[in-house]
Amino acid sequence: MENTERELLSDSIETDTLREQVTTECTVEHTLPDYMPEIRRIRRIDARVIPSGKYVGDGGVEFSGIVAYTVIYTDGEGKLAAAAINGDYSFTCPERAAISSAFADTEVENTACRLGGPRKLSLRSTLKSRVHLCVPMPLAMPEIEGCKRLLRPVSVRRTLCAESGEIAIYDGIAIPGILPDEVHPLFCDGSLEPGDCRAGDDSVKLTGRANIRVVALTEDGRPMGFTVSIPVEREMTLEGAEIGDVCLVTGRPTTLTVRPSGDGEGGTRLEIDGAVECEVRIAKNREIAPVVGLYSPEFRTETVCRRLAFESVAGTGSASYTVSGSYTSPGDERAASVLDTVATATVRKITEEEGRPVVLGDVRVGHLLSGTASGEETEVPCFSAEYVYPFRIEAPFLVPVGSDVRYECHTSVVRSTGRITEDGLADDTELRVLLTAYITEQLPIVESAVGYPEEVYKKDPSLVRVVYPGEGDTLWSLAERYHTTVEALAMTNRLALDDGVAVDAPESLDGVAFLLVE
Repeated sequence: MENTERELLSDSIETDTLREQVTTECTVEHTLPDYMPEIRRIRRIDARVIPSGKYVGDGGVEFSGIVAYTVIYTDGEGKLAAAAINGDYSFTCPERAAISSAFADTEVENTACRLGGPRKLSLRSTLKSRVHLCVPMPLAMPEIEGCKRLLRPVSVRRTLCAESGEIAIYDGIAIPGILPDEVHPLFCDGSLEPGDCRAGDDSVKLTGRANIRVVALTEDGRPMGFTVSIPVEREMTLEGAEIGDVCLVTGRPTTLTVRPSGDGEGGTRLEIDGAVECEVRIAKNREIAPVVGLYSPEFRTETVCRRLAFESVAGTGSASYTVSGSYTSPGDERAASVLDTVATATVRKITEEEGRPVVLGDVRVGHLLSGTASGEETEVPCFSAEYVYPFRIEAPFLVPVGSDVRYECHTSVVRSTGRITEDGLADDTELRVLLTAYITEQLPIVESAVGYPEEVYKKDPSLVRVVYPGEGDTLWSLAERYHTTVEALAMTNRLALDDGVAVDAPESLDGVAFLLVE
């Protein structure tokens, strides 16, 4: 049946013009200041992307940001040290159409370091960005007086985005029995744990935690590692959001500083100041009704049709999962304690098992470890260990079996905790997986139409035809072929049009052996 509900009509749909990964590089040449220890051996390099902005202009979008490096190393005496280094990155994605929204997930794929001397080092990172440029595609809705239009309800995706801006965080870590001038913070890093994000009417409310890691050194060279979780909360305006929408949240710390201060009781409090930023996305469907057929029962018409792909959301969800791995330590690298653990997750592929998406990937874990001072030595030896293990995660939703499904997946590490075992090391890593599945429906739609009222069909009012439907015929196609209306056919043949069956579906002629056409 022709759908005439005006709210389903639409003059445009959202299309995503760029879904592939964009590769760019960040290169930094850095010389350590004289007051910092020289580099003898690099233990670990952490790299975190901090997007700083995007500029939408004529012809495309420019994305930019910072790669925040933490180079952890030991000096000539085996003492642990760290250097914070920032490098800039930017890339441009061309697009000639008007852009309604643009966003990019940028991650560090790998980092290489080359020492040019005890104080000089070169850092080079490859960045992978999955970019989305959403543009409105005009959708013709031709209408000619005296013509019948066939509207086909179809689901199309709609993407909503909101950015939090900087959210200030503050907390402290108590170290009893040590004075502030006896504690030297080496580095501070962290991640954002989106605990809960709920959509309201044109708004979203986020509550979560910033998981912060700190490594410090005492005056006598003893390393210490600490972790603290700081509550994060922010309410954002997001036009189009509705209660019940699934929110996908990504985020990260943007600035972090740590300084020791006295606690008034002969101990130290490590004061942590900083900020985090998050981005909320909602992928949902809206119903539209493009024109898929148009004709006049009275005069000749000409139409131009083309096939369009209408992409809709088949499922979306976010959830946290805990995975674990282990590492057997060599005999000469037995650790006394785990100072810090950092992990990254990489998705290899997404498969389906009985309609449920399954994410397969790898977790790479890096431990910073301390040993035990031997003999008369006072310096505690520090070293690192790294290992990789696979993970398998089932998505919290189903997709239509047999459909051609396209996936978007973002996997981040919420926290990773290392521990010492009898054979070596192990970790428990919490992953946050954001997954959206899309399916595409191809429809031939009427792009333009022209009517010729002067070319009226000649009809004999005394003539009644008996028409036997053939393969592929529908109530709509027969009405168009014999220059009548669906309503006239239904009335003459006592057919019901309110049974929920589309007039252009083969089922519209179920049980009909022949039709009388006046």
